[in-house]
Amino acid sequence: MSFSPEERTDVTVLEMQSDGSSEVIHTACEWLLGRVRVVKAFHQMLIRIVGRDVMDQCMTNCSDVYDDISLEISIKLRAVDKVQSKKITLKVPVIIMETFEDSGLPIQDAVDQANINGKIIWSHDKMRMDANVFRELCADALDSTRLFVHGVLAHRSCKETDVIIMTGEFSSSPLLQESIKSAFSNMRVIIPPNNEHAALVGAVIFAHARLPFKPQCSSSDPQVRSRGKYPPYRHRE
Repeated sequence: MSFSPEERTDVTVLEMQSDGSSEVIHTACEWLLGRVRVVKAFHQMLIRIVGRDVMDQCMTNCSDVYDDISLEISIKLRAVDKVQSKKITLKVPVIIMETFEDSGLPIQDAVDQANINGKIIWSHDKMRMDANVFRELCADALDSTRLFVHGVLAHRSCKETDVIIMTGEFSSSPLLQESIKSAFSNMRVIIPPNNEHAALVGAVIFAHARLPFKPQCSSSDPQVRSRGKYPPYRHRE
């Protein structure tokens, strides 16, 4: 089984045939899992500190705020594991602090009033955060991704799955790797080098190798579904 947990998490379950070819036996996808949930959790924490009006104003005045936060979260996801005890530093768009402090209240006072006193220090465009706070932000993303994979493996055609291949950017997170390995300890979990590019590299290698592959169209992709039914004489849905 190969899965890529991004904004849209895709899972493909393959069965190796006796002639060396592979056949897709099950596919599934789910939106808004993985990294996007970590970004959402961090965004909600910022709202808790500075208020929704300030965040809405920042998002309106600077369209890059969300993208900057998302990029910073992606970088930190690669560095934080379940045993790290040191504080981590996140870059936060300075416009958030400046917009909030226009009200006359220092940003650190707002942090202290948000019941996270001592766990976060915010100065200009830097936020020093306890590793446990960051792990809490990741909890929903980890749980939802793990439950989704559980649901796929519960499908009757996937009962004999014994290998999980993790691809995609979020799969680079030590927290997700440890979560999947712990939840599926009876399976072999493979994390390819540069796994964020693994699916693309695999597609290129496969195309050049011209290996036998039985065609299979995914009915789980809403974009594909919108194009109409596949001819039953050409494709097995």
